[in-house]
Amino acid sequence: MGITKLADLIRSDAPDAVSYKDISDYTGKVIALDTSVVLNQFRAATPSLSPLTGVFFRTLTFLEHDIKPVFVFDGKPPVEKTPVVRNIYRLRILTCFWREFS
Repeated sequence: MGITKLADLIRSDAPDAVSYKDISDYTGKVIALDTSVVLNQFRAATPSLSPLTGVFFRTLTFLEHDIKPVFVFDGKPPVEKTPVVRNIYRLRILTCFWREFS
């Protein structure tokens, strides 16, 4: 789910704790990506396109920089996350319903 503006919060108390890296700093490395986060980034940024299109082009960018992406699929969410998952599910149903009848 993430915490909105977490980097800003950390930066305000510990400015050296957050740094920016160039993609070339990861050349020759293997990186793990949380697939659900990546898909949701593209779903939010480009709602008219399939998130798989975004994943495809991001993967190409990594490969062009000799970075090997490993897409990680997490398991069942913890019990504490049940209310959040339920709300997301409800929103998806309402969104699908509205698109179909609007």
